[in-house]
Amino acid sequence: MDRKDDDLYSDLKLLANKPINNIGTNENISILNIIKNFKNKKWFFDAVNQDPSIIRVVLDKFSSNYIDVLIVELSKIGYSLWEMDDYKQAIPFSLDSNDEDADENKFIDSRIAYWCGYLEKEKKYEAGFTIHQYDKTYYPILSTPKQLGVINPYSPLQVLQGDNTIFIPAFVAEYFTNEQLKEDKMIVLENISSMLLPEATLTKVKPFLKVKIPKIRFLKLKPSWLPERIISTKPNETVTLLGNYIKDTKKVITELDYPRSINFGAKEVEFNLLNVPQKLADESFDFFSEYNYPWLKEATNRGDDIVILSDKYDTSLLNKSSGELTSFGKEIQFMDDLVSKGIYKFVKEEGKYIKTKK
Repeated sequence: MDRKDDDLYSDLKLLANKPINNIGTNENISILNIIKNFKNKKWFFDAVNQDPSIIRVVLDKFSSNYIDVLIVELSKIGYSLWEMDDYKQAIPFSLDSNDEDADENKFIDSRIAYWCGYLEKEKKYEAGFTIHQYDKTYYPILSTPKQLGVINPYSPLQVLQGDNTIFIPAFVAEYFTNEQLKEDKMIVLENISSMLLPEATLTKVKPFLKVKIPKIRFLKLKPSWLPERIISTKPNETVTLLGNYIKDTKKVITELDYPRSINFGAKEVEFNLLNVPQKLADESFDFFSEYNYPWLKEATNRGDDIVILSDKYDTSLLNKSSGELTSFGKEIQFMDDLVSKGIYKFVKEEGKYIKTKK
């Protein structure tokens, strides 16, 4: 007699608590058969979203000889139930560490490592990446984690694997995070890439296959304030830089070869600075009202991180000798006003204003 889905799930729990990978046992095959035989895939999908603990145990114990088949079967359930919005909102993710070009002047290398970790209390997953910086002797200087999102266990992450794009559930991404760069991982990935995109799925996700893992840009020039920070752009977002023009902003504009423009729109995976054409600046009657204010208003309306390059507590940078606020002073005043309204918060150790979550 066919077993019901809740009975199959109970069987899965029992097997998960056994030493799955013992020589001479067939628990691996039994578990694969259970997953393949769920009649109501949505029921299993929802059960994992409510509590992925059993699947996490199974992935951790499963034999390397069968792990690619297990991952494919689990991922197929996601493919059968993910909607178009799930594909559109899938976080770009990398299963390999990416090395950035070294800063030859300061002898620093940067490496970006993506990760996905389990949040026990929420029963959700946090996806993100960490920027590691090393000197030429590979001595670690600083590591900075960046969160990309908190998602359900069966939420898809978009992964570029060679010339293919595959989508894997968050709990599978956690498995690869824990495995890191073992040789077995690369064999598993090759098998998954060849098995996970049947023609029907390929047609469905084709509009998204050209989306690339964003390249992150680093500011190599050390700012005058909190100079040991790593200042970088963010995937799919714009990062705005504020500072005193003479002390910091002018140098950053030169380093980035930043164009003169009055286009204050989003600049994804790029820094955003105010650099108005000289002719317009010369002709301006009230530069702050005409340019600084609308530029900063548009950045904060987008929810940009606002990174401060110059010391916001240095009154000589905030005020002219007459006591009137400098442009930098007015920008800081603008941002502090948003903090008082609960729209932004200031994170002093990172030297930046961050949009609060509503």
